[in-house]
Amino acid sequence: NWCNTIRLFEDIEYGKNATFATALPAPYDVYGLEASPLIQPFAEQYFRWLNGLLDDEPETCLPRSGSTAHLKKYSSVYGCLHADANRMRQCMWQKLTKHLNALRPDPRLNSSTLIAERLDGARQQCGPPPQNRFTF
Repeated sequence: NWCNTIRLFEDIEYGKNATFATALPAPYDVYGLEASPLIQPFAEQYFRWLNGLLDDEPETCLPRSGSTAHLKKYSSVYGCLHADANRMRQCMWQKLTKHLNALRPDPRLNSSTLIAERLDGARQQCGPPPQNRFTF
C-alpha cells in the first residue's frame, strides 16, 4: 500500500497505551512487504530513504492509496467525486492511466537470492539496532 503503514509504530498516539509508551524509545527493526510487483520499486526506494541512503523522499505521480475508501479521498482532486465506488474507481483509473502504465516491475526485487540475503541479514542482527532500521 505504498509504504503508508511502515512507520505506523511512530504515528500511533502511544500515550494512551502504557505498554507502547514504555516501548517506543527503543530503536526498532521494521520489516515490510509489498505484494504488488508494480509498487515494489517505489517501496525499495522508500526503504532506502528511511534508512538514510537517499536524501529525498521518493515521489510518485499516483495517489498512495491502499483501498477504495482511501482512493476516494483523492477523487475530488481528479474530478472523480462519485457516490458509486465503481464509477469513482473507473474515473480514477482513466485519469491515472498514463502513470499506471508507466509502472514497471523490477525482477531483481522478486529474486530468491535477494530475499534470502535480506532474511539472512535479519537473522544476523543481534540486539536492538542503534537507530530504526527498515528492511524491505
